[in-house]
Amino acid sequence: MAEPGTTLEFALYTPNTAPVTADASEVVLPGEEGVLTVLPQHTPLLTALRPGVMIVIDLEGSEQHFAVHGGFAEVSRDKILVLTESYEMGDDIDAERAEASQKRAEDRLTAISADHDLARSEASLLRAQARLNAQNRVGY
Repeated sequence: MAEPGTTLEFALYTPNTAPVTADASEVVLPGEEGVLTVLPQHTPLLTALRPGVMIVIDLEGSEQHFAVHGGFAEVSRDKILVLTESYEMGDDIDAERAEASQKRAEDRLTAISADHDLARSEASLLRAQARLNAQNRVGY
């Protein structure tokens, strides 16, 4: 067991999946205002998340990469709670499918028409990029 104050209790929740929990030494979040690294004894905060890569580093230094698609993170001194509509573990992402999704989103952005939903296409592109980055174990 790690000493008090040297570990973060990490929990990731979605409406439709079982929670992911871990003891972590560090968590990297794609915050709305930029990338945020959370360490034990962090100042408490609440932040919105943008689509991107979240990295959870366990007590042995192993990294888990997740593609998160927005949500919120609540940080306290020794806990971090992430709430998101959906996430994908980097190791489970199909790279070909993610690349095809990215290509479709890029094509929609270059072929703008009157009935085109620009915000939706941009969100699709961000989600596809997050998937590819998490699958390739690239942060942020």
